[in-house]
Amino acid sequence: MAIHGASSPLSFDSGISVFAGEEQEVTGDLSASSPNLTTEQSDTLAQRYPMAAFMGTNSFIDAPLDRLSPVGWIREYHNWTFNEIENDVLEYNRWNGYWDFDKFYSDLKAQGTMVCPVVWGSPSWLQPTHNDRPVVGDEDPYNPNSYREIAEMMYQYAGRYGSTAVDLSKMMVGPGQVAKSGLNLISYLEDWNEQDKDWEGEKAEFRPGHYAAMASANVDGHCNTMGDGYGMKNADPNIKFVMGGLAGLETDYLRSMKTWFENNRADSAWP
Repeated sequence: MAIHGASSPLSFDSGISVFAGEEQEVTGDLSASSPNLTTEQSDTLAQRYPMAAFMGTNSFIDAPLDRLSPVGWIREYHNWTFNEIENDVLEYNRWNGYWDFDKFYSDLKAQGTMVCPVVWGSPSWLQPTHNDRPVVGDEDPYNPNSYREIAEMMYQYAGRYGSTAVDLSKMMVGPGQVAKSGLNLISYLEDWNEQDKDWEGEKAEFRPGHYAAMASANVDGHCNTMGDGYGMKNADPNIKFVMGGLAGLETDYLRSMKTWFENNRADSAWP
């Protein structure tokens, strides 16, 4: 197998040639075993390192499952208002099952595909503009408590789809919806998307301290100082927090976040 690009190749003993060009083309017979391996060795490697484990894609709930089956990982763009159209009224089965998130995640798990919902976008009952930071009203964006509404949403989502059962009386659902918990369908939750973007106005851009404050709230209710029902790990301690993907490659952004955590969290740690 070879990977073709615009520059000179760097060859490795594996027989795969890697090029540094911006565009690459992969050619070869993916079903063929390496001539240097026995059938037993090849089967063992395929089981240990399946190709799907190295492949992922962005997706939505309405993507056909058969189109997602070749990859092992789905980054599901998940608008907050998909579930919480009204404050504290959550829906997981929409339009008589046209969108059924329980089924969507169950089907992905059954076919061996991991999924990480990317929860983002301020609902209209919180902010007038969808891309604005999800603070309550005009509260301080450097204060974790200003992000209590999305921290509550993270608790609810982790409580339903994570691996730990939460008292159902704490699960907020709308009319006709069924409260559930500990479904064990997701292990990761991503917090917003491209939060460093600067092209949609000042209120849409998270400075490092803004995002660190929201992350602190969304992970564990800012070291459990916000009360019961806030932060994904307070619903499911096993769930993994995934930082929202940045639009740029600024390592200073991460350093500034680390400084905020050190100065503002009781444990001085990156949550």
